[in-house]
Formats: sequence, C-alpha cells, structure tokens
Amino acid sequence: MKKQEMIASMLTMQHSFNQSVNTDYLLNDYDWDTAIIVEIGEAIEHLPWKWWKHNTNSTTNTFNTDQFSLEVIDIWHFILSKLLQLTCVTNGEQIRNVESVIAELVSSDLFEDLFYTGFNSAAHNEFYPKTQYIIEHLKYMLTTLMCSEPRVDIIFPSLFEDFTKICNVIGINDLTKMFNLYVGKNALNKVRQVNGYKTGEYYKLWDDIHEDNYFMMQILRRYSDPLTLDHAFKLIDNLYNSFRPNQLHKEV
Repeated sequence: MKKQEMIASMLTMQHSFNQSVNTDYLLNDYDWDTAIIVEIGEAIEHLPWKWWKHNTNSTTNTFNTDQFSLEVIDIWHFILSKLLQLTCVTNGEQIRNVESVIAELVSSDLFEDLFYTGFNSAAHNEFYPKTQYIIEHLKYMLTTLMCSEPRVDIIFPSLFEDFTKICNVIGINDLTKMFNLYVGKNALNKVRQVNGYKTGEYYKLWDDIHEDNYFMMQILRRYSDPLTLDHAFKLIDNLYNSFRPNQLHKEV
C-alpha cells in the first residue's frame, strides 16, 4: 500500500469514526485543539520527567513505549479530525464533499514531511535524553496549535514534522507501522463497542494482569504489511472472545 493510499484510508476511517459519534460532527465546530492538548498531556505522563518524584526509570531514561505509542496515536486521531474540519467546512456551514477533499489532500504536498526519511531520528543522545527530546517536540506541537494562524498550509506541515520526529524516537519509524497502530486502535474501539462498552458489559482487563491495549499490541507485532480495519477487528475480537468469562475483568 502506497503512502497516499494509507493517508487516504486513515482520513476516511477518521471521518467514519467521527460520524459514528455524531453524524453532523463537521458542523459542531468541536474543540480539536483542546483534545490534542489533553492527549499530549496524557502522553507526557507516561514519560519519566518528574525530577521531584522517585522513578526507577528516570536515570535510565526508559519508559513504557507501547503505552506511550498509544497516546501518540490518540493525538493523531485528533490531528486528522482537525484537518477534516478545516478543509471540509467553509464559512462555518458549507460542507464540501468529504471524499473529494480527501482526494485533494493526498494528492497535494501537505503530507510531504510526514515520515520524511531525512529527519534525524538519532538527534537525542546521552547529553540530550530521549525524554527531553520527545517533550521538546510535543511542546513545539502545542506552540503550533496555540500560536499559528488557523490555516492548513501553516499548521499541519509543522505538526507533521514534530509528530514524525517523536515517532522515529519511539520506534515508529515508517508510515506502515503508524498506519497499523492507527488501524489497530480503531479496531479495538470497534471491539469495545460491539461487546458492550457503552452498557458496561465490556471487560477491559482480559486476564489478571493485562488490559486490552496490551493484547492489541501483541497482535500488531505479528504484521509488517498494512492491515485492513476488518482484518484487525476480527483478530482482536476473536482473541477477546477466546478468553473464558471468568478470565475477563470489568474495568472498575
């Protein structure tokens, strides 16, 4: 699957997911910036940055990469949503054809810097720790959101550059890896919904130790080629339903 195809697929999936929440989401002018800011804060909480708090990882500069990666993907969900909002709605009420907009976006050079191989993924070192490097680029993303004119050509190239540099550092060093994480998280959200997430019937803890995110990551590691949403959903849903009821634990 080519880069343009993966980007178009992610934009289409994001639009479908947003519509499942609210069919008229494009007209609601949701505060995507705040959603991104909150997710950035949650991502930072998974990093060993608090010098005043005992942290066994603070000296080794290590952290749970899987959990941090999931927070990064959540950030990406809202970045795509903001992009769709800015490009599909004009004058606050005129909605353009979403399929046409997506086609225009992927044929433009807007995503040129997304996973650009020229970015230095080894910019951090013992004198410039990984945690500091990541937080610095998360701050750059915040600055872009808060200080830039709300224009697609200004905001998104900058966001994509910092997002790519963060991904490179944590091992998501090509678009296919990020695409599969995005597809996997969407599939997991779907598994949650069809198994009673809203009604409280879903069991987030699948065994005595691990939550559903853990098992999703184990599944994704087996695939290097791009996954489809249906395939990922079947893999995750089948595994969820393979656990006996007494092995599953509802989230408290």
